[in-house]
Amino acid sequence: MVDATERQRVVVSGTIVALEMGPWREVAACIAQLDDGTGRLTLVFTGVRPVPGLVEGVRCTVEGTVLTDEAELTVWNPFYRFEL
Repeated sequence: MVDATERQRVVVSGTIVALEMGPWREVAACIAQLDDGTGRLTLVFTGVRPVPGLVEGVRCTVEGTVLTDEAELTVWNPFYRFEL
């Protein structure tokens, strides 16, 4: 994931290491940090509180387009699936 660049489509698997509910750009959001072992990716699910099943420690795979927000790699409203 460290090699990801802005506007690149990515599929990343990792563990949710942080989760918070709150406003993101004045919109209700669930904000998560996904760690894949090479770095962290910020996931922003807008208009939702909370995302069912999304908790710290869960492993999941996300897919979406990377944007850079204040020097952080961010994916807005990614597709996601949990790993069993």
